[in-house]
Amino acid sequence: MEIPLGRTWPKFNNKNPQWGRIFTFDYRPGAQQKLHMKVYDTDAGLDDFVGEAYLDLDEYKRGGENSIVQLRHGSLQVTKV
Repeated sequence: MEIPLGRTWPKFNNKNPQWGRIFTFDYRPGAQQKLHMKVYDTDAGLDDFVGEAYLDLDEYKRGGENSIVQLRHGSLQVTKV
C-alpha cells in the first residue's frame, strides 16, 4: 500500500534542482519499506514525466543514508538531513 508523503514545489529554469523539502515517516527495519519517487519537468504548465524510482529503505540505511537513484533522464540523490 502506498501512502503519499507530499510534493515539492517546481523549480523553474534549473537543470540541476535541489529541493529543501523534508518528508517525515516511520521507518521500520526489516519491513521491506520502499520510497516511491516520481519526477516531472514542468514547462509552460505542462508536466513531462522524467522518471520514477523506488528506494529500498533498508538498503538506504545500510548505505549510510545517502543514495543516488537512476531515472529515465538523469539521477536523483537522496540524503538524510
